[in-house]
Formats: sequence, structure tokens, C-alpha cells
Amino acid sequence: MTEFRADIHCHSNCSDGSASPVELVRLAHQMGLSGLSITDHDTVQAYKSAIPEAEKLQIKLLPGVEFSAVHRDISIHVLAYAFHLDNRWINEFCARHQTRRTERNLAILEMLSKHGMPVSEDELHRAAQLITNPHRTVGRPHIALAMVAKKYVNSVQDAFKKYLGEGKMCYVPGKHFTVEETLDIIHAAN
Repeated sequence: MTEFRADIHCHSNCSDGSASPVELVRLAHQMGLSGLSITDHDTVQAYKSAIPEAEKLQIKLLPGVEFSAVHRDISIHVLAYAFHLDNRWINEFCARHQTRRTERNLAILEMLSKHGMPVSEDELHRAAQLITNPHRTVGRPHIALAMVAKKYVNSVQDAFKKYLGEGKMCYVPGKHFTVEETLDIIHAAN
């Protein structure tokens, strides 16, 4: 009997990963994995291009997504698996998260500007490579990349340590969803 091995928590460049969905599937195949779940933050866009490649390479794909939530004022990441990719509950919740992220990003850019480190939306989009991947989930890591590009900080880690990390001067918590609300959505999606 052949052992079934899978990576069930990885990110593509549809959120904060560096590899495309197709590259992730190919990497899983090269590593001898039998299965893969791409659990991007707040999006299932990776599966559009991952599915054909996975079928070609005979890699089983388990639909997955990672949602940010808050429980007792603590940030929690909740993973959902094995839902239908066209599930209305999951897709609507992803859209709500995308709206939340956009609003938060704009608030962070405003804070940076107030502290003498302006980053325009265009600069953020270039850092997030939205031109080459318009479906990408954009967040603080991409803001940090824009800060590095503008030489406000030396590294992404430096941006988080000084400005973007929880409790730092340009941190904006933004709106949040509770763990309970997130689990209700996941359960509704079966």
C-alpha cells in the first residue's frame, strides 16, 4: 500500500504566498505528495488554475481557505476544508473579508502618511503585484513590501516590528469577524 501524503496548509500568490497555484501543484508533485489544499487567506481563486494542473499530475485537491477571526480579543486563523468551490456561503464570506481588508489597508496607508511615510494605493498594488495577479488578497505583508521599496524600512520584518505589528504606531485592527460567526459560515457551507 502506498502512503498518502498531503500538504493541507499552503498559500499561493493569490494571497501572501510567493508561488502561483500551478507552481504549488507542480511542487507537490515533485515532492511526491498525493494531495494538496491551498488555504489562501480569504480567497479560493487559486483553484481556478490549480485544478487543471492537479488533474494532469494526478494530485488530489482538497478545497480550503483560511479566515481571520477574533476570539476574546485574540487574532485566530480558522481553516475551512472540503466545501464546494462554488458554495455561496464561502464565496460571500470571502467577499466580506476582501472588503474588510481593503478598508483596513486604506486606514493603514493613512496612518503611514500621518507618520511621514506615504504609500499610495498604486504603490501598494505594485508591491502586491496586482497587475500580474488581479485576484490577489492584499494585506499588511504587501504594505510592508511597499515600505521596503520606498526605503522607509530595511525589511518586511522591520516594517512589522516598528510599524505594522499589533500595537505598533501604524497598526489598524480593522473590522473583524468572531470565531463563532466564522464557524457558523463554515458549517452552513458543510
